[in-house]
Amino acid sequence: MRDTSEILKEAGGYEGIVKGMEKDLNRTKRQREVEACFSKDLPGILADLMDKEDSKAAVLRAINEALEANNFDASLSRPTLYSWLDSVDVDG
Repeated sequence: MRDTSEILKEAGGYEGIVKGMEKDLNRTKRQREVEACFSKDLPGILADLMDKEDSKAAVLRAINEALEANNFDASLSRPTLYSWLDSVDVDG
């Protein structure tokens, strides 16, 4: 079992923990919903979908279908998807 000092070192100290919490808190409601649908973080979801689908339009459809299937408002916009793809540096 790891002790507190090992956990802190791995996380980058208290500063690393606070930065990680800040990043987590800055995620939008829509990002959290998409992550809940796919049980994965947004960069992983986008990378997987960009590998699987043949276009960004197909990625958008897949995300919106997952949102609808999970009873979320299925209205992720194209500009939001493109912004996400740019922010996580996923080529497509």
